[in-house]
Amino acid sequence: MRLKPTILGVSLVHGNFQALVMEKGQIGKRWECPRRIETPDHIRLGLEEGIQATGYTGRKVSFLIEESRFLHQYVQLPPMKQADLEWHLERRAEQEKVFDGPAVWRYRRTQTAKGTHGVLLDIWPQSFINDLVKVCEELHLVPHQFLPLSAVFMDQVRALPVETEDVVLLVSYIAGKIALVVARGDGTPLFDRFLLPGDDVAEETARIGKEISRSILYANQKFGVNVGQVWVMGSPNDISSDAFQEFVNVPVLPSPIVPDLSYWMWVGITLPKNHPANFVPRKVRQAPFRRMMLKVSAGLAAGIVLAGVSATGLMQGIIVREQGIVQALAPYTLALAAEKQWIQTHTTHVQKEQARTRIIASERVSPIPGFFLGYLANVLPQKLVLTRVSITQEGQRWKMELAGNGPSDLTMSMETITQLERQLVDGPFHVSMTKHWKEGWLNQNRSVEPSRQESLRRHFEMAGWIQ
Repeated sequence: MRLKPTILGVSLVHGNFQALVMEKGQIGKRWECPRRIETPDHIRLGLEEGIQATGYTGRKVSFLIEESRFLHQYVQLPPMKQADLEWHLERRAEQEKVFDGPAVWRYRRTQTAKGTHGVLLDIWPQSFINDLVKVCEELHLVPHQFLPLSAVFMDQVRALPVETEDVVLLVSYIAGKIALVVARGDGTPLFDRFLLPGDDVAEETARIGKEISRSILYANQKFGVNVGQVWVMGSPNDISSDAFQEFVNVPVLPSPIVPDLSYWMWVGITLPKNHPANFVPRKVRQAPFRRMMLKVSAGLAAGIVLAGVSATGLMQGIIVREQGIVQALAPYTLALAAEKQWIQTHTTHVQKEQARTRIIASERVSPIPGFFLGYLANVLPQKLVLTRVSITQEGQRWKMELAGNGPSDLTMSMETITQLERQLVDGPFHVSMTKHWKEGWLNQNRSVEPSRQESLRRHFEMAGWIQ
């Protein structure tokens, strides 16, 4: 099993510098710089203080960076050859940059739309990359990743509890941005958009809700796909995820994760070193490997020389004492045979694990019961108490059965149960009722003596199909 590396993660977002240590996949100590970081000297001091504060003893460092000079764009282009695409993106980067000096860029392809190819383009100043590499070299650190904040938003879709072929819209809030990301469940990007948050809560809710609706419509018109769910990760100004439900006819679900900068740093560290948005220059990324190969080559050369000398002595020994040499080699032969047996055993174990993984992957669990229960918890009136909830699958359909008690007041009981039924029928799951609550509820109340009316809990039952 490959060991997870120890990495110092750094976020540099609009001058805010934070550092954390990830060791063997676990987050360790964290530290936040009390000053704004704006120059290479500031970055050097921040790294030195962060290393001292966290007790970091490794060498690898990963940066997650966001700054007003750095650009991120979703670009649509006609189909073209790879060489033509890179030439076009290079010209575009020079035209779009908002800083002096040469630009460096990275891009990620998105799903092909009707007649066009999509690209997520990030543009940074070359001077910033050079300064960052120099600071790492001075502190004897090995640059692992220089990632834009936009990279973690798109890859975070893989963490949602959805199927790989589903199309979802993820709304994320971080570092003064609202990111709207549309992607498939396997992380294949379609497009993304970024908004700046406002101050008024009501206007902000309506604005974001309309942008979510427009993005869903755009995905259908441009890519011919239907967005199945909207996930909201984090929320500014106390805006809850269900505040957007009135703007769309698909489920709007809150993410189980409440992210902060430390969370996004952890996501960035877990992305692969060869991620297409990684701005670490290729020669810098390959430098540790080249140094290792030089050491290996030197060792091989020395080994060949020693082997040649040893072979000469060995041949002379064979001529003089053949039997003694055979006995001397016997332990090595046994060791090789044992190693071969271990390799065969390991291969058999790997094949069994792969077969087990395929079996587990084929047993897909539908997310509908979880989605429905989450929605039910949000819309259940406070005056009602559920005593039984059943969601069963019959063929390709899902059957819902509810039972519970309402308040003793007849009018209030009828209103709250009616409210629940309306939320189920008119809500995003469009429940088709097969058993209404009124008949049993009315029969129950007719048979109760007037003197017991005030203390009675009004029992109700309902059932239906989830559409």
